[in-house]
Amino acid sequence: AEGGSLLHAASERGRGDVLLAALPVLPQLGVEIDGCDALGRTALHIAVSAADASTIGPLLSAGASPDMSLGGGTALQALPGHCCTA
Repeated sequence: AEGGSLLHAASERGRGDVLLAALPVLPQLGVEIDGCDALGRTALHIAVSAADASTIGPLLSAGASPDMSLGGGTALQALPGHCCTA
């Protein structure tokens, strides 16, 4: 992932196993779960764009914000078939 963290790389590669191992130690490493890469994407944005439940679930369970905006919408609004109502 361009300028991202381990979370971005694991999300990009569909490595839910790596996320599950890394998420508990994030605070000690100083890695923010909603940190952005050079393109402004969080790990959750990347996981959602790949529609990969093995990475989306652990990120949400660990507290990743589904409300982080990218390109006018949130990460979860990018899921196929998602319908938003105001």
